[in-house]
Amino acid sequence: MHGRKRSEYKSLQRDPKVAAGLAAKAEKWHALNAKLASSRATPTATETTFQSDDTHVQNTLALSEKLLIVNPDPLYLWNHRREILIQQKARAFSIEQELTLTATALQNNPKAYGAWFHRKWSLTRTVTEVGSDEALLLSAELALTENVLQRDERNFHCWNYRRFVVSLLLQGQNEILEAEWDFTNNKIRENFSNFSAFHYRSKLWHWKLSGTVDKQALMREEMALVENGIFTEPDDQTCWWYHRFLLQQLDSEHDSPWSTAMIADHLVLLEELGAEVESASKWVCLGTWHVLQVMEDTGAEIAQYRQTKLEELMELDPDRRQRYQYLLRQLSGC
Repeated sequence: MHGRKRSEYKSLQRDPKVAAGLAAKAEKWHALNAKLASSRATPTATETTFQSDDTHVQNTLALSEKLLIVNPDPLYLWNHRREILIQQKARAFSIEQELTLTATALQNNPKAYGAWFHRKWSLTRTVTEVGSDEALLLSAELALTENVLQRDERNFHCWNYRRFVVSLLLQGQNEILEAEWDFTNNKIRENFSNFSAFHYRSKLWHWKLSGTVDKQALMREEMALVENGIFTEPDDQTCWWYHRFLLQQLDSEHDSPWSTAMIADHLVLLEELGAEVESASKWVCLGTWHVLQVMEDTGAEIAQYRQTKLEELMELDPDRRQRYQYLLRQLSGC
């Protein structure tokens, strides 16, 4: 049902002809599944059969392939397939065949856990070191993830798989990570609500920071990125998550004068945003509170400001009222 509205999907299922077709398809699938299950014997007997009967192996693999293309969700089918391939060692395994199978399965369900895991397993079994052929294969895998993310930019299975592929490609090549940094930047600018892209960027942060001479410039660029998102959609919590992550990074640089100045400038910007929004925003208020928390200033004025923001949050976010009351008590030393 990917790419189709739920109401449209349910309406289609109520059609008698469609329902009958789906029932027949399900019955056929279960019959094939029962056939596959009956072919399995005890572990010892299974191992002997698989090792001595190539025809039986190929028939079993073909049967599991048919089942998985129609329904890639059952993990036991993927497990059964890997069991056979492991027992056969190199004789039955073909990276091209496994990649084709998982690609077809993922077309039917781009969020099938088993298909993504099996694809990882297949690559791990093949890529022991990255030569030219392996690099070409892994580059094709990156292209596949781009296509999947073009259709569904929040598919976290695909984002996880992309990180896995990059880890195989990496082998000390900083240009790969630089390309990934740029990739997340492009995805975020296409849609500031793309949490997976922000999350991936946070995973790349320490690598990016370690190779940067001018930390201040890097932090300013990232703050500008998140501020752009915040001003575009103040009530979208995705940007605020990355906002808090960046504040934690700024806090770790609290000994640097530029960090203190950047936090102060950002506070002024959030105050301007709070004045511009038509109605009070919980996220703007909470973001301001987080900024106040990392400020070095412990004077009475800032303490009062923190208290005011917590009181505002109790009104704006009553479901978490007790949380804010707890923070108020901590603030007053009670």
